[in-house]
Amino acid sequence: MTTAPPNPPQPPRQSPKAGQTQPAASFQMLSYADALERVLAHCAALPEEAVAFDAAAGRVLARELCAGADEPPAPKSAMDGFALRAADTRSASAAAPARFAFAGVVGAGHVHAAPVPPGGAVRIMTGALLPPGADAVVKQ
Repeated sequence: MTTAPPNPPQPPRQSPKAGQTQPAASFQMLSYADALERVLAHCAALPEEAVAFDAAAGRVLARELCAGADEPPAPKSAMDGFALRAADTRSASAAAPARFAFAGVVGAGHVHAAPVPPGGAVRIMTGALLPPGADAVVKQ
């Protein structure tokens, strides 16, 4: 087995002294776009390959994948809190917080049929369908 010879010792680099300038570099820095173009010029896309779902971890899709249906099929709350109309918070600030009137409760698996009125808030649990008119949930 052969080994590569050790690198020869290099003379120490010295910083320029006051009033001196360093010699111009013998290379020009590439822009990101130019460097990327040069690298990609030597790359080719791999062919598509069908694999089992459980073997697909860490892979990249060759084509766009679209679900056949929305999941969940309707807007649901991802947290416990209060469902309200986002527009009712637009003028809120630390000095003038928005105030809401209690307009009901909806638990997970239940439906609140009445729409959220302007200035109203419905207590909502995780997984419950958002009431009609609500487009935001303030976390509890």
